[in-house]
Amino acid sequence: MVNAHRQYLLKLPMCILLKKIYPIKIVKSKYGTDRIIVFKDQLMHDKLVFDYKKSIGDGVHTEEELERLEVQFGVIVLRTNDPQTTAYDVYVEYKERWGIETFYNYVKHGLELNGLHTQDYSVQQGIGFLTVVEGQIYSEVLKKIQDSTNPYINTMSVEQCLRIAGRLKLTQYTDNTWHQNSMKGKVNDLFTYFGVDVKKTIAELNTGS
Repeated sequence: MVNAHRQYLLKLPMCILLKKIYPIKIVKSKYGTDRIIVFKDQLMHDKLVFDYKKSIGDGVHTEEELERLEVQFGVIVLRTNDPQTTAYDVYVEYKERWGIETFYNYVKHGLELNGLHTQDYSVQQGIGFLTVVEGQIYSEVLKKIQDSTNPYINTMSVEQCLRIAGRLKLTQYTDNTWHQNSMKGKVNDLFTYFGVDVKKTIAELNTGS
């Protein structure tokens, strides 16, 4: 993976690239062993391009701007004072910590727990338990998304996945039969990938099984 990233970066105008993505003046720290390591995360690059293209035509995002910005997408600049750890291991450790920070950010902002303002110990313990369960579900859904080979799915966030899944609506008619709204093929692909057989579920609802 590192070799692939290196080959990709060799094709880029590094002086311009570093100037764009790392504008802060780089000075030696008191440790005197600083290393600046540049990585190209292809999965991140593909996701950012995918997300940007979805917004083209909104009056802000354009093909020309995408061409200008794409060279920076997925590029990560890390600074370390560790002279021995390989570039690959530095990146792996960073990504592992990033996952932790991202999850805590999700708990803090995505779940909006701060808005509860509770001081009751029992309530806090209950919320803590629910948060753990939520975290496990979130982690499993995220892993399932990332394991997909379908670009439509593996570039999603968990939030996007849930929003798209929410397009499925089941309605009970006056004759007590259940029906689903029409969905685009890609939405159906998402349910199929997650192993949800919508037609079978509706059939079971209508037969009472």
